[in-house]
Amino acid sequence: MVAETISLGILSLPAAIAGIGLVPGLILLIGLGLLATYTGYVIGQFKWRYPHISSMADAGEQLMGRFGRELFGTGQLLFLIFLMASHILTFTVALNSITGHATCSIVFGLVGLILSLILSLPRTLEKMSWLSLVCEYTYYPDLVLNPNYEQPSSVSLSP
Repeated sequence: MVAETISLGILSLPAAIAGIGLVPGLILLIGLGLLATYTGYVIGQFKWRYPHISSMADAGEQLMGRFGRELFGTGQLLFLIFLMASHILTFTVALNSITGHATCSIVFGLVGLILSLILSLPRTLEKMSWLSLVCEYTYYPDLVLNPNYEQPSSVSLSP
């Protein structure tokens, strides 16, 4: 789940850092990175203690019984639905930028949906994690090589 979040958030990171400042931005990035590392460690300890758990729903059942299973399973399902919607929206915006017009936004969204559906069959998290890494690594050339990157309107780079 971390790779998906990073891959979608990386495009707004320069604007966010410019908005709050470099020092507070670095403090937040390092602090949240440490929090994510500790959280991963705790989840790893939980997985070692309960090796039969394979999903958030299983973890919820272990923690709170049947109600926890339904609650955590619904939460994970909603997270994945909205995550996929964010990826399809990003795909649509990217194709709109590449083609220079937005007349085919619905078609671009459907193309992204169909590609995601085909590339994620059969439904395993292993395949989705590889796709999310591909998604993440395709953003880096855009961030580095895109000469048309617009600064946020509230940020002035001139003295």
